Amino acid sequence: MLLGDVSAVVELGWLYDIYADNIPEAKKWFQIAADSGDPQGYTGLAGIAKSGDERFAYCKKAADLGDECGMEMLGDCYFKGVRCVRALRGTNDA
Repeated sequence: MLLGDVSAVVELGWLYDIYADNIPEAKKWFQIAADSGDPQGYTGLAGIAKSGDERFAYCKKAADLGDECGMEMLGDCYFKGVRCVRALRGTNDA
């Protein structure tokens, strides 16, 4: 359960990601926001995702929730063939 401003939680995630270079801490805050239904939490998780499948799933969730950045990132996944190339190469990552 989150008490407070979800956008502040997302900002904490970005601060840990960009300025502190602390991906585990950033992921924690993005996940809290995403679990609260905030699409920008999913966008943040997509930005630090380790695999193409993970990035695609987070982008799709953000886009489905109406986040414009998530939509753009999802389009980028399709453009770069994330999840499409995997089947052709026989690997788990794009």
